[in-house]
Amino acid sequence: MSEIMHKSISEHTLSSVPSVDDDNMSVDSDMTAASNLTVTRTITRLEDFPKHKPPPIGTVLEEETPKPVQLVVEFLGGAAAATDNTREYIDALYSEPMEISVECQFLPKIDLFSNTDPFVVLHMRDTPRDKWRQIGRTESLVNCHFPRFVNKFSFSALPDQDMDKEILVKVYGKGSMKKASPLGHAMCSVWDIVVAPGQCKVMKMDSINKKKDTWVILSGDLKRSRGADRIVNINVKFDKSAKPKAKTFFMLNRALKKARWTPVYRSESHANPNREFNTATSTFAELFAGSESKPMRLEFYQKRSAIDPKLIGFVQVSVKQLRDMEEGKVLQWWSGQDGTAPGLVVLAKKEMTEESIDLWLAVTNE
Repeated sequence: MSEIMHKSISEHTLSSVPSVDDDNMSVDSDMTAASNLTVTRTITRLEDFPKHKPPPIGTVLEEETPKPVQLVVEFLGGAAAATDNTREYIDALYSEPMEISVECQFLPKIDLFSNTDPFVVLHMRDTPRDKWRQIGRTESLVNCHFPRFVNKFSFSALPDQDMDKEILVKVYGKGSMKKASPLGHAMCSVWDIVVAPGQCKVMKMDSINKKKDTWVILSGDLKRSRGADRIVNINVKFDKSAKPKAKTFFMLNRALKKARWTPVYRSESHANPNREFNTATSTFAELFAGSESKPMRLEFYQKRSAIDPKLIGFVQVSVKQLRDMEEGKVLQWWSGQDGTAPGLVVLAKKEMTEESIDLWLAVTNE
């Protein structure tokens, strides 16, 4: 018989449980040191089963007492899952919802003359017996086989209640007829995202293209409340000396774990010099993850006919760096696919208060 892995949470008295902020969790005053919460999780190792037999997949969740005692998780599934960052992430899920970012790679083509216009719909269910319910959908992108979507999905992911919930990702595309067609789908559980390295779950899709692998990537983050009321306005302008070769747009990105980034704003595109983009408005929590030391990334892209946009390059800067930066300072540039920059990215002006951050960035060749 196959080897069974047991991920178990041992019995812990209240004295052994880390302290919890009163605003996030309350514990009855009459609870004694004998109160326990035990959760047992059993996961079958698929690789131990013969390929010709369908593997039994089961998850057991048992609660001996439903009292809201914080869990201390013991990982037995490998070093990658046992990191302190993963433990901290699970601990934080008691007070903050989970936020999911979606990107795809190598999407199948359904149009003869251009790339697919994709979007993603996310579904969830509590148990395999329940019906799928739609959580939301992303925006639609144009001519993109490697989409990174701005729209996020947020939901409760309490460690003692929601880890077994299943997530279904359905990817659709629009061709020349502008009718949505299914491109593929993939499934996982909330637990799969939590224990993935860096909370980044990479899944091979069941795609309409059987000759080439297609991937969907779910990145788990926390829906941060710290700094959500501090507005960030970023104004970007190509002056007359900077002449884009094609329509250009920019994206603002927040830092994730494992040196990854997720987009939080995508601008309109234009190719006219000496014209400002619309002001990009976000929040300190959304763009800087509520930390003055964490950088945001400003990426520039060039549109191309019927194929994916080309990354020209990007700059990165944190609020802490901006505080010490003089107006007129040139930001460090990292080149994109062709190794050339559209010009110098200059901090033309800044206004920073506890309520808002306003930046004016100019792209110039002078």
